[in-house]
Amino acid sequence: EVFSTDDLLAVEGHLKDLSQVASIEETLKQVCDCSFLYFYRDLFPECVRRLYQSNLNSAISHTQLVLTAFSDPERILKHVRHLDRESLTGVTTCFTGYRKCVLSNLKEEYLGPICEMVETDLRLAASGTKGVDGRLRKLIVSSPLYVCQTKLDVKCEVEKYLERMFYDLCTLNLNDCNTYTEMRSIANERYGLNLTDPYLPDGSLDQGVDFMDDILRDLDSFIAQYNYNLIEQSFVERRPERGAKYLNTMNIKCISASFKQHGLGVVSSAVNVCYKLLARKFQLLTEFFASDNIHSLLSREFRWFENQKSEGKGIYPFGRASTFAQEVKKLDVDSVN
Repeated sequence: EVFSTDDLLAVEGHLKDLSQVASIEETLKQVCDCSFLYFYRDLFPECVRRLYQSNLNSAISHTQLVLTAFSDPERILKHVRHLDRESLTGVTTCFTGYRKCVLSNLKEEYLGPICEMVETDLRLAASGTKGVDGRLRKLIVSSPLYVCQTKLDVKCEVEKYLERMFYDLCTLNLNDCNTYTEMRSIANERYGLNLTDPYLPDGSLDQGVDFMDDILRDLDSFIAQYNYNLIEQSFVERRPERGAKYLNTMNIKCISASFKQHGLGVVSSAVNVCYKLLARKFQLLTEFFASDNIHSLLSREFRWFENQKSEGKGIYPFGRASTFAQEVKKLDVDSVN
């Protein structure tokens, strides 16, 4: 049977349609490939910021679609050949850097505002005020987000943020523990968040002087009122308070008990307080040594000691050192007055 020209063209058209249907997946993959977004990655923070606002005002979320689009550049970054590859993962630094950039922007522009809004809402609810925005719940209970082969669960991230925030603030002031316990209960009821109780103790029977409350809050007074016992490795109160029958002491056990009570979150605060005090003391010491009065006393003692050395007496006597210390103290008092 001989086909006419029209029949042949119709058969070719049908075959072409069948070929397109057979390769539709590959065609859609090429058409929807967003690898070009790598060269426009500076737009990603603004896109994520707009996503956060649009998700609050819309019942439909497009967050996962946008994140999937910005994950496509990984396809071309895997085939980069002019950069060295990491020995463990086998990927280039360009690939790792892009993933870190996307994740950091997502946490800063999307997860960060959600965490802060939830914390503000819980504080207002604990104080008896109306909450911030009831639309936050749908963002928290939404499905996990997948970007650059990484899973991000909004609910888990909010729980980690609140647990860390509540723990750090409780260690600074244990009087607020009841408030944060109430906020945990509200978070579970309103958002379904399961926050872990840090179980910080309200006090300790084995502790005398509290390292956080009695020392760090007034470190200058502690230095003025306590002496250090080098043998016992402890601080001993110079003179008792009026009406007291015992001297207060501070040793490593007291500091350990204070850390157990307040948590390790006070370590950074303690380092900052001590650093500022030492910086101020060294500044005062530098200014004191730069004064003319102390310079003249030191010059006098230096000349006396040089004369003693020339006479074969290279020892600085304790009595003269004690007298010199008293003169220095007198200068210090005069300068303060």
